[in-house]
Amino acid sequence: MYFPQELIPGRFVKRNSRFSAQVLVEGKSLYVHVPNSGRLRELLTPNREVLLLPGDPENPRRKTSHSILLVRYGGGYVGMNAALVNDLFEEAMRKGIITELNDFKIIGREKPLGMGRIDFLLENREKKKMFAELKSVSLVVEKRALFPDAPTERGIRHLKELTETIKEGNLAGVVFVVTRQDADSFSPNDAEVPEFGKTLRQAFRNGVKILAYKCKVTPREMEINTPVPIIL
Repeated sequence: MYFPQELIPGRFVKRNSRFSAQVLVEGKSLYVHVPNSGRLRELLTPNREVLLLPGDPENPRRKTSHSILLVRYGGGYVGMNAALVNDLFEEAMRKGIITELNDFKIIGREKPLGMGRIDFLLENREKKKMFAELKSVSLVVEKRALFPDAPTERGIRHLKELTETIKEGNLAGVVFVVTRQDADSFSPNDAEVPEFGKTLRQAFRNGVKILAYKCKVTPREMEINTPVPIIL
């Protein structure tokens, strides 16, 4: 996926709130959107190089002028927009990159399940349906991608709902999209949110398919490209 326009370089100053920050661009401080609910403690540090995507000036509801799209880290870039992984997944499915799901096609997005919605509804050649949830992963420690990096009641609920839909005769899966290239494996972040890891392992034992892929990330494009082993 190519970015729609050239990104604007800046330097991170501070995080004002969960979804907003100050960034310095050509000596001017900008109030920008942080499109990620994670803590991002190792990424959003003072003077860190970031790349900004200008916001839509025609959107009257938007309060910020730009969004942080990428962060420069460890010689590469990390994708910051957690919502972008759904579009990346759809593109990867079209290209056949998610080889474990090559027998499936996407038949819907944001489909009702349990108390909320699940990102994708897939269907295989035998008309068997699979509910699939995507999770954006930006934390990597010693080459291991970890999720989550903050408490996530919603994420735990999704795993339980995926487990329940298997009992109803459907298929279910969760895909962890690591928005950087420097991960060699994926694990649940037990040190931060032990309940998520416990629930993920239970979901796996009950038949929920677990996949993890990392992304190629440059200032011009971002794409899912390589599977990583899962260590539960």
